[in-house]
Amino acid sequence: MTLDSQVEAALSQRQGRIAGSEIKFCCPAHDDEHPSAEWNRRKSAWNCPVCGAGGAPARAQGGGH
Repeated sequence: MTLDSQVEAALSQRQGRIAGSEIKFCCPAHDDEHPSAEWNRRKSAWNCPVCGAGGAPARAQGGGH
């Protein structure tokens, strides 16, 4: 499973918590026990400030909702 498909799965299953305009979820790029990755609904992109992974999953372009 690719990183983008893992992010899409997390967003579609609503795994994570909403923090302002972002949804925080466990980063699929590293062993993440606490949500560190962030999906920005306005930018339609995700980023993990811990490991630097990020992108914009194709099917999540609408903000994941």
